[in-house]
Amino acid sequence: MEKKRKLIINAAEVDISEVTPEVLDKYDSVTVNSGVVFSSPAAREAMAGHSVNINSGLILDKDPNILVSVVNGKYEIKPGDILERPTLLLINGRLNIAPDSQEALRNYVSIVVNGKATYPESMARYLGGMKVNGKTDVYPDGAIILDSTFVMDKTFALRAKKSAYYAGSCVVMVSGGIDIAKLREKGVSFITKTAIISEAYVEEALPLFDDNVKLTIVPDGCAYIGDDTELNDLILRKYGARLYIDGNLTVMEDGAAALKKLEYLRVEGTVRLMEELKEDFLLLDAEYTRLILTKGFIIYDKVSLTVDLNLLNKHSSGIMISD
Repeated sequence: MEKKRKLIINAAEVDISEVTPEVLDKYDSVTVNSGVVFSSPAAREAMAGHSVNINSGLILDKDPNILVSVVNGKYEIKPGDILERPTLLLINGRLNIAPDSQEALRNYVSIVVNGKATYPESMARYLGGMKVNGKTDVYPDGAIILDSTFVMDKTFALRAKKSAYYAGSCVVMVSGGIDIAKLREKGVSFITKTAIISEAYVEEALPLFDDNVKLTIVPDGCAYIGDDTELNDLILRKYGARLYIDGNLTVMEDGAAALKKLEYLRVEGTVRLMEELKEDFLLLDAEYTRLILTKGFIIYDKVSLTVDLNLLNKHSSGIMISD
């Protein structure tokens, strides 16, 4: 007797509308993992009595009159968009829906977003056919959209308009020379979850935010780094001795001198620290989410890694591999 196999299908879009019992008989079980699955009455009849498991955000009967559009990356729906026929939109990435796009949205029988969807509050009522597997970012009507984490520089006050500005995550005001008085004079306001503000700006800048904002005050001269960082002398030369790191921080042997020069440190993540540097680190009185003490050389966040004799000989004190 022929041994049956298990079939597992992983795809953004799967069409099972023409599957037959003869095909299914070849498999002990079939599993479909997909953002959208197209089926049919005949397919459902064929699957009856077979071990078929479908994991999908959307299952539709296949319709030749409906166009399937798959986008990998960024896509925007805006007023005036015209489609030739009803469309199922599948996005693996980011979708932005512009204000007043309700007529354009009528073109879509369904929208599936595997990623992030951003749209104004007024568009929510027209999005009953949208499914988001990820994050939804809804902003107030009339607001100007900034980067999710917006790091303000001294030129922003010159370019700003009288408007509310929306940053989905955070507004950072630590750069030197920001003209807070000019922002207030222009009627600028910010809608965001978190504000990171230098001490010198706080009193004047607070009225620019609503009462619900989470406020973090940092010393004057503090630099913002919005990514994972490895501490060394180059980092200090570029950013200075006061650091706010929005990510993870690694301090290895070549960061020992830089660690002693730090005046302020806040890490919104994990600090990976060589054990012999622990005393110097604790003297800094840093703020952090988690501390991992390590022995030897640290290698982290590598998709693949080959450990050979040459690598081991370079680091006689040992190697730690971490994700």
